[in-house]
Amino acid sequence: MKNSRGFTLIETIVAISILSVGIIIIYGVFYNMYIEASSRNHSLKATYLAQEGVEVVRNMRDNNWISQAGDWKQGIDSGNCNDGCYFEADYKTGVGAGLSPNVGRLLNVDGQGIYSYDESGDNAPTIFKRKITITGSNDLFGSSDVFRVDSTVSWQNSGKEFLINIVEFLYNWY
Repeated sequence: MKNSRGFTLIETIVAISILSVGIIIIYGVFYNMYIEASSRNHSLKATYLAQEGVEVVRNMRDNNWISQAGDWKQGIDSGNCNDGCYFEADYKTGVGAGLSPNVGRLLNVDGQGIYSYDESGDNAPTIFKRKITITGSNDLFGSSDVFRVDSTVSWQNSGKEFLINIVEFLYNWY
């Protein structure tokens, strides 16, 4: 037996154990990379959705200015937002329609990648919720010519809650 060439049972078990541990470690690394890449993708989308929330309110302010409606806050500030009013809006509902006070619904995405609250057609729900908070101008700087817009997008991924918040101050141009 001393001169026989080959693997013993113990050598085979040790080799299989080492390979198994290596495969498990490699799987764990790739799984963590997948979770991190997915999280970054969601974070990037949420950042753009939060910025879009601010842009919807800015667009309403600009349309009021262009149409010379007389009130630059028409459809934006209901007059009692000094403590903060919460809204959801998208470009379909925000232009000329005012802001919807319903908060907590998921955004939907259509086949072209457009996000909205429209639940009809081929629109599919996403994991994102957007809340726009408008703080009345009397609380800020003691002036009625400015208000604060907070656009917050939240989502859950892998059992964790994530949040992106963008703050913008909008001013009266008149």
